[in-house]
Amino acid sequence: MIDFLEQGIKKAFHFYGYQLVQTNVPSFYYFQKKENNNVYIICMLDDTVDSNIHPSFLYHGMEQVVSQFFPEQYNVYSLGIYVTNHIDRVRNITDNRWNRWILEASTGKIIIYENEPSQFLNVRTILEQGISGKIPRKKIPLTIVNTILVVLNILYFIVSELCGGSQNSIVMYKLGALQIGSFLENKEWWRLVASGFLHFGFSHLFNNMLVLLGLGIYVEKALGKVKYAVLYMVSLIGANIISVLWYQYNSNFNVLSAGASGAIFGVVGGLLYLVIKNKGRLELVTSKQLIIMMLFTIFHGITSAGVNNAAHIGGAIIGFFLCMILNNKHSF
Repeated sequence: MIDFLEQGIKKAFHFYGYQLVQTNVPSFYYFQKKENNNVYIICMLDDTVDSNIHPSFLYHGMEQVVSQFFPEQYNVYSLGIYVTNHIDRVRNITDNRWNRWILEASTGKIIIYENEPSQFLNVRTILEQGISGKIPRKKIPLTIVNTILVVLNILYFIVSELCGGSQNSIVMYKLGALQIGSFLENKEWWRLVASGFLHFGFSHLFNNMLVLLGLGIYVEKALGKVKYAVLYMVSLIGANIISVLWYQYNSNFNVLSAGASGAIFGVVGGLLYLVIKNKGRLELVTSKQLIIMMLFTIFHGITSAGVNNAAHIGGAIIGFFLCMILNNKHSF
């Protein structure tokens, strides 16, 4: 199949919740979707990849794929799609056990003969969208806890501005910023939380909230409201504790720390675990994209002044392992 056509179809099936399954035969693959006790399987055989492929192999492949679901007592619904530029080659080769459509690779035309179903679920729409490239964009709605966290950060930023400025160290300390030496001496534990909702300047706030809005919704949808709130707050407090210990170890007691990045890295670490658990993808985010983003952010921190990398790395580690616990079916 022409590459852009193939990629478009794969993206379209992914959008509608189908999982692509590659086989050890490059010209044969299938999409599957499970809903309760129902399994929907769309098998595709592409003879433009290998001209030696015989059309009957589509049916043999379908038989093998469908048979694996019988022991689990699923209701299996299947459709075969033969992709070719030689329509006459496949026209008269049929098997009454299986539904079959033909897709002409050079034109993207879907050919359905009279003895075949003209509609099969919404597969015709999926194919047409994949062929045309007009795949709807997946809209991810805002989630409750993540939105509340963003609003709280914004409101506290406004308070800091009204109280004398978010870049005024004295103002920030009074509102809860974490000053290492003072914290170790006075044990003001409330600063471990308050400092996570303060930001030094608008760009600091904007960058953190942009990441939180973009990624937090995935974790909240996967864990649920309560578990996501636990992940965020534990990552926030844990990252700040690690930060205090790190600066104490390095005898750097004058650091004034604030920002949600420790908690946000906890969210990123949790999301990384979820992506790995889901075999490399969670909705539109892949583990590769997450790792690149984390490494870039850490690199930016190392090469920039005033960035708390101890909180970043600590938050990511806490978030990863905490999500592993919270995502367990038997956790609260």
